[in-house]
Amino acid sequence: MSLKEFLSREVDFKHPVKYKNVDFTGRQDDLEDLVVKKVYEGAETTGVFYGTKDQADLVYQHMINGSFQGAYFRHAEIKVQPPVYLENGKYQLEIKFGYREELDYIRQGEKKVTEFYEKYKDIAKTDLEREKLIHDWLLLNASARNVAPTEEHYPWVYNTNKHVRIHSPASIFIDGEGVCLTYTTAFARMAERFGIDVRVVHGYSAMTSSAKATSIDLAKQKFKNIDTSTYSEANLNHAWNLVKIEDKWYHVNTYHTDNMLKNWQQENPYMYFLKSDSVFEENKIALKPNRNYYILKA
Repeated sequence: MSLKEFLSREVDFKHPVKYKNVDFTGRQDDLEDLVVKKVYEGAETTGVFYGTKDQADLVYQHMINGSFQGAYFRHAEIKVQPPVYLENGKYQLEIKFGYREELDYIRQGEKKVTEFYEKYKDIAKTDLEREKLIHDWLLLNASARNVAPTEEHYPWVYNTNKHVRIHSPASIFIDGEGVCLTYTTAFARMAERFGIDVRVVHGYSAMTSSAKATSIDLAKQKFKNIDTSTYSEANLNHAWNLVKIEDKWYHVNTYHTDNMLKNWQQENPYMYFLKSDSVFEENKIALKPNRNYYILKA
């Protein structure tokens, strides 16, 4: 089953996907697809697989620092196990996972996504209609929240109802509250169910505050010569989506839109919907220069 087909279905937590061929030598893309599927299923490990010495490390470098398909992956921790040499340049490998959210809440959120999909699958026909539908649903059903460093468990704090972590898409699906990563991963998971090609992107935002206006230039300088194989996204402060329509990529930033509408008296609900790179840069949003972003350049 292709990754796109897998993501377009409700996750079957009781019957995880099984791979017959676990030799991933020369099959890095297939290995990364496996990792995403395992994370969606809440697996503790990939299980043992085989390949070249650096393949598991490449998964970490690419998928932690890149923009890729798989909304739930942002809430998993990758733990690459030491490679064990076998023979003829081949290694025994394994990747283990940890999760920032209780899997029970992820499952509840997944059910909510299915309810949404079943309700609208025969109404929204084109990718544009579906992307607008998801965007509008988030603006109507979610409330943007800022997280303070003084809050308990920062940055992975709990939402107002105190049972779901605020960054988890389940926080929106169950309680209607989230930060930028919540909106972004919720949008991505809903889009995936409709078969839309969507990515989660991290970057730096100074928004429109005059006090922060110059920080965008500093951020651009900071990111200019980054080694993206080792740089952590922890220094970035914003997340949004890239979506594809007719082979072109566009930015969608639902969190900032919701925040601007409800807290800054803005009136345009589509200010950050299907926008180009230039529009985002004009609005003081710097783009992280990683190789995947440039492949997907909007």
